[in-house]
Amino acid sequence: MVVLLPILLVTQLLWVFFDVVRLRFIDSEELLTSFNEHVATRDSRPLPQFGDSVARMDNGGPSIWVLGASSVYFPQGETFVEQLGEKLRVRNPALQILNLGISGIESRALVERFEGHLAASKKTPDLLLIYAGHNDYNVLYHASLARKFDLFEPLFYLLAPFTRPGLRHGMTVYLRARVPPLLEWLQRSGLVDFSALDLAAVNVSIATRFRLNLGRIVAHCRDAGIAVLLVTPVGNLLERPYGSLGVTAAAYHLGMSLPDGESRLALLRLAQESEFLTYDIRAKEGVVEAMRSLTDSEVSLVDLDSWLVDRGLRLDSRLFSDYFHFTRWGHAGVTECLLDELAARPKLEKRLGLSPRATTEFP
Repeated sequence: MVVLLPILLVTQLLWVFFDVVRLRFIDSEELLTSFNEHVATRDSRPLPQFGDSVARMDNGGPSIWVLGASSVYFPQGETFVEQLGEKLRVRNPALQILNLGISGIESRALVERFEGHLAASKKTPDLLLIYAGHNDYNVLYHASLARKFDLFEPLFYLLAPFTRPGLRHGMTVYLRARVPPLLEWLQRSGLVDFSALDLAAVNVSIATRFRLNLGRIVAHCRDAGIAVLLVTPVGNLLERPYGSLGVTAAAYHLGMSLPDGESRLALLRLAQESEFLTYDIRAKEGVVEAMRSLTDSEVSLVDLDSWLVDRGLRLDSRLFSDYFHFTRWGHAGVTECLLDELAARPKLEKRLGLSPRATTEFP
C-alpha cells in the first residue's frame, strides 16, 4: 500500500494534466454531440421499477395526485404536499392527496409513473399537480456534460478496490464538490477558457424533451377530464453557481454585491442560467417556458417564482436548504402559494369540495 499510494497520486496528477490540455480545446459541438449520445442511450433503456403499490382511493371523495421528484418527497412527511393536505382537509375531510414523488426521477419517468397509477387506480384524480424540471438537468445535463469536466474521475476507479462503498461515496462527493472551484481557478490562471462555449442548443434539447413528456401526461388528463396545475420549479439563486468566469462568476459576484432589487435578481438569474460546471439540479428558464406552452382552460400555470418575487421572498435564504430543496419554512411558502392559486380558481375549489378559506399568517 505504501508503494501504491505514490503511484496512484502520480497517475491522478498525469490525468489532471491531460484533462487540462483536453479542456483547452473543448468546444460546443463536442458537448452537444456528447449530450445527444447520452440522452439517446438513456432513453433506449427500460425504466427502473419503483416497487410501490398503487394507493386505493375508494372513499368516494375528491382527490389530488402530486407528481415530482425530491422536492415533493424530501423531507419525508414535511413537504408542501403534506402541508397542503392538512390545510385542505380542514375544508373538506373527505379530500385525499396522493404523493407520487420519488427522489431523482425526471420527466420520462414521471410519464411512466403517472400512466402506471392511472391504469391501476379505480378512480382518476380530480386534480393533478406537477412540480418537476430540476432533474431533467441533473439526470441528463450533468450526467453527460459535467463528466467532461470531472478531473478526479479516474481516482474513483483507482481507489475502488481499496475502499469501502460508504467511504468511496464520501470521497466522490468531497472531490466533485471541489471540481468547479478548481476549474474556475484554471480559468483565472489562463490555463483554460470557457468563454466561447455555447450550451444553448443543449438547453433547448432538454426543454423540448421535457415539454414532450409533460405533454403526454397533459394529454391523458385532458382525455380523462383531470384538471392540471403546473408549478414552475425554482432554485436557490443565492447558492454559488459555476461556469464561464466572464459570465457566470461575474454575474453572481456583481449580483451578490447589490442590494435587493430587480437588478440583483436579474444578475443572479443570469448566473444560474449560464452555469454548467456545478453539480446541482437547478432548472432553467426553458423548462418554465415549456410549462407555459402547455396551458389552456384545463391546464393552469402556477408561477411560483413570481409569487415569491411579489412577496419579497425570492432571495430569502430561509427558503432553501441547498441548491433547490426547500426547508420546512420554504415548503410552507409553496403551500401558501398553492392555496392562493386555488382560491383564484373557484371552479377548481368547487370540484374539490372546499369550504371557504380561513385567513393565513404566512410568512
